[in-house]
Amino acid sequence: MQLQRHAELDEIITSVDPFKLLNSAGLEEIDLMKLSVRNHLSDLRDRSQKPKFKKAWRVIKQFEKQVIGREWSTKKEKWIEVPATQIEEETHISDVPIDGAELVSLPDGYEPNEDVSLETDKWEMWIKWAREREKQLRANVNIAA
Repeated sequence: MQLQRHAELDEIITSVDPFKLLNSAGLEEIDLMKLSVRNHLSDLRDRSQKPKFKKAWRVIKQFEKQVIGREWSTKKEKWIEVPATQIEEETHISDVPIDGAELVSLPDGYEPNEDVSLETDKWEMWIKWAREREKQLRANVNIAA
């Protein structure tokens, strides 16, 4: 009997009447079911939003920079400073196309995907009822004590 009840609580999301389960649940069972419902609500919110991307262009500019290097001189048997050239890069992102730039996609918020508002409302209502049920059970425990 206990195993069947535990299985029913674990499957609250797919239950035909989750409110009936709530009315017959104890405090520990309510906590277990609330955890499942909150996880399900999180999944619903993820399904309702699809990431949106915008086009951008990555521009990489390479330039030479004059630097002073050190080199070992076998004639003088010491380190000497010699002029050298170092290649450096700068990367910029542009909203407009530029010749030689690489096209990239950047995140640009979310766009509506799947309408899950009815199911979300149902589970938010269930959480409110669960809180009320917890208050009732706690009040009964305090009266009995």
